Amino acid sequence: MKNKRNGKIKANKAAALMGALLLAASISGCTVENGVNPEEEYLEGYIEENGSANAEEETGQGPEDYLSAALSKFSVRDLEGNEVTEEIYKNSELTMINLWGTFCGPCINEMPELGELSRELSEEGRVQIIGIPLDVVVLNGNNEIVSDEEMVGKALEIVEETGADYTHLIPEGDFGMYLIGSGAAQYVPTTFFVDSEGKLVGEGVVGAKDKASWEKEIEERLGSL
Repeated sequence: MKNKRNGKIKANKAAALMGALLLAASISGCTVENGVNPEEEYLEGYIEENGSANAEEETGQGPEDYLSAALSKFSVRDLEGNEVTEEIYKNSELTMINLWGTFCGPCINEMPELGELSRELSEEGRVQIIGIPLDVVVLNGNNEIVSDEEMVGKALEIVEETGADYTHLIPEGDFGMYLIGSGAAQYVPTTFFVDSEGKLVGEGVVGAKDKASWEKEIEERLGSL
């Protein structure tokens, strides 16, 4: 019975992850029409086989809990191959996390101003910006989320062209699984805010904004800390 259940879990995992990761093929504008909200059994099974991303019991918790798990504890590479962990949050009181895609016009259009904002904020030291390009990963034959080096290169080109020279994380491994499991990958751009401990600050923001609007949003989030 257990083998049968594990087989079902693995099949669900492959189908769910493939649906979420084939972003470019399932987009209308910047909406991921087939975005994944995996069944609870799928997420429970993943945790049972691989362990929780934040070393706590996540079984049976909802999408927001999986998003918190993704953002609160991780070890991934950035686009340049450097290892990055949740320790990066300690650099600032507030971190703005922007999910984007190389296919998404509104995402790319706001990146020059996000780059400007990042450079200005870094001088004050209270706020930093992190980007996560969602379509730079693929599902391999072992149902693992791994980087697609060609897409990583494309993302790097966009970062260089737009001047969005803040840290951009590759959503691979458990980190990517929890982001997908949370449903956060359904729309881009989507932006979240976390404090210095990686805890979510308020709700996410779907859609692009201009620099002035983001400055106002950041001030409001800082005021809520």
